[in-house]
Amino acid sequence: MKTISLFAICLLFYFSGIAALTYEVLWVRHLGLIFGNTVYAAATVMMTYMFGLAIGSHYAGKLASLIKKPVKVFGFLEIATALYALSIPYIFDFIQYSYRFAAVNISDSIFFLTFIRVLLALILLLIPTAMMGATLPVLAKGFLNKIDHFGSRLGLLYGINTLGAVSGVLLAGFLFIPKFGMNISNLIAVSLDLLVGIIAVGTSYFYENKSHTNINKPISIVRKRTKLANWLLISVGISGFISLAMEIIWFRALILIFGSTTYSFSAMLGIFLIGLSGGSLLISFFADKIKNPGIIFGISSTLIGFYTLGSLYFFSAMPEFLLNNLMLNTSPTWEKMISLKFLISIFFLLIPTLLFGVSFTMGVKVVRNQISSSSETVGEAAMFNTIGAALGAFFGGFILLPNIGMRYGLIICSILIIGLGVSLLYWFIQTKQKKIFIPSIVILITFLFLINPPTWNKKIISSGPYFSPWEYVKNNKIILSDKLESERLLFYNEGITSTISVFRDLGEALQYASQGKVEADTTERSMMLQRMMGHLPMLFHPNPQRVVNIGLGAGVTFGAVSCYPAKHLEVVEFEPSVVNVAKIWKNKNHNVINNPNIKITINDGRNHLFINKEPYDVITSDPFEPVMAGAANLYTVDFFELAKSRLATNGIMAQYLPLYELSYEDYQMIMRSFAEVFPDCIIFFTGFDSILLGGKNENTLHLPIAEKKFEITQVRESLSEIGFNDPEMLLSMYVARLSNENKIWDQGNLNSDNNPY
Repeated sequence: MKTISLFAICLLFYFSGIAALTYEVLWVRHLGLIFGNTVYAAATVMMTYMFGLAIGSHYAGKLASLIKKPVKVFGFLEIATALYALSIPYIFDFIQYSYRFAAVNISDSIFFLTFIRVLLALILLLIPTAMMGATLPVLAKGFLNKIDHFGSRLGLLYGINTLGAVSGVLLAGFLFIPKFGMNISNLIAVSLDLLVGIIAVGTSYFYENKSHTNINKPISIVRKRTKLANWLLISVGISGFISLAMEIIWFRALILIFGSTTYSFSAMLGIFLIGLSGGSLLISFFADKIKNPGIIFGISSTLIGFYTLGSLYFFSAMPEFLLNNLMLNTSPTWEKMISLKFLISIFFLLIPTLLFGVSFTMGVKVVRNQISSSSETVGEAAMFNTIGAALGAFFGGFILLPNIGMRYGLIICSILIIGLGVSLLYWFIQTKQKKIFIPSIVILITFLFLINPPTWNKKIISSGPYFSPWEYVKNNKIILSDKLESERLLFYNEGITSTISVFRDLGEALQYASQGKVEADTTERSMMLQRMMGHLPMLFHPNPQRVVNIGLGAGVTFGAVSCYPAKHLEVVEFEPSVVNVAKIWKNKNHNVINNPNIKITINDGRNHLFINKEPYDVITSDPFEPVMAGAANLYTVDFFELAKSRLATNGIMAQYLPLYELSYEDYQMIMRSFAEVFPDCIIFFTGFDSILLGGKNENTLHLPIAEKKFEITQVRESLSEIGFNDPEMLLSMYVARLSNENKIWDQGNLNSDNNPY
């Protein structure tokens, strides 16, 4: 009888991985727009996603004995997932309505909203993720039953599917969404998934018959799960726990070296998944020849810890390494920067993730020696590993990072994984002498590391030389260290979402940086932008009483807003530690943090407007530049429409738009998108950046209104500090009125949630 080719199944499983990760990218992005892009909201979504995968893995493994045609079941799971994905747009509408209804009418407290996010995320994600999680245990029923080829085939299937996940992440991020938009990308993933499912069902119809099933039927001896099996499953879970904790911390650390952009995250995630895939595929060639897989599980775990500890000694040298290779000998290019991001990610992430891929395959194989059913083994191992990963992400992001920081967080993770390795080696080494000697050597080496632990130079890692790298080169020599010697580090904090720092140079000028990138300083041009972001909309509004500023930063914009006699002054900031930055800048922001009339809300700015109950007279949107990961959501037509809907009758919105790190076409597209929502908007130029001002109604932006505001003492003093002594001087910033008659703004793309160019 003919049998189904393992190569064919691997090919189908590869494309299944592409579809699955495309779905994940799309769904997480959609939910981010609804729940917000705070770390709490993102963690809620990801943990719910992993919980669904774990549920699917567990029950598929338990029910595998009832499956007669596993490839057919795999095909139907893919088809069902695809059909569910088709209904996603309607489910998103329900979730969006339900979330806002709960926030507006019941409570907007963080605890209640977290509960609602979990509930709604479960409604959306539980069914499709459970079906995704079921696919590997189902295929294990048909292809992993024979214990003599269990390890090699598991490594192959897991590695190929993970390789598909790599492709899905890269295709979704760099091709599908930019070229076709969110909706078409979803249809592409659905079509691919349907095709995989239909081919699998068709293949099953021709090849999967009773004779074939009998040949591959599972071993009839059913053993009760032993204590060793339970301990090994927990070990697989611990490995997943540490891998995701390390991933979270490394991602936060590496963006200090090369910036927090979409390309940075794609490079890091790509290397992480390639490592997992490569490790599984590599060990698949030897898995069934290894007599004691538990030792390989232990060795690989130990080496992960040693490599990570060793690599920490080189971290502080990375900014200078990047500058040397980017700036010296040849001119800097975008391609060179992308290559360096991949190269640095490879150095820190590839070896550990390769070893994690090896340890998962070997860990599951040693569990298989204790459990008679291959499907149950794979299902339980995948469940423990996935739940461990979800908890590890929480542990890394919410426990280690804000409490002990990146360096100590990675040291603790290294010690934990070494501890796991030592336990496994002690258990599986057979001879008494080696059982004592080898773990003792591992413990001794770890102790030697900890006697002289790696140290990081906070000044260097928070300096952000990837931004304006030419400032750190003089006479064809890197002057990073010399430049930093002349600066004082006033504040450094590794917060929940960002690493924040404040420097003061020899001229007493301040610099505030987030993820190493300078976001505000006290130079004349920067103060002009920050002050006018707050003053312009307040000057032109006849009587602003309810005001919200999106993005606290150094507090200068919010300080300008506070100069006016408004009843409700609110600022929305997603990183709590930024409040400390504003306190340091009190002489430049009118000591706004100590103003009793203000309210500080810790949330994503877009999400805050989405769940807002009362309209605002003025909204100032001063987020990170569009190039920064996540910030582009605040530069879309959809966001501008949301903001306009939250404005009162004569409301005004001010939008920051930089003139750097954007192409001419992209700059014009964002301007066009703003003008699409605010047809009679005005563009102002501060000398280095631009500000867009839009009114909810026409004829709201007039100079006579601004003239009266100069009579307010605090306003006049604040403006005079940046050189504006009378209202006519505002005209020096005026560039154009982008009215409907200006047809140039109608030509070209609009930046939207569906088409986030």
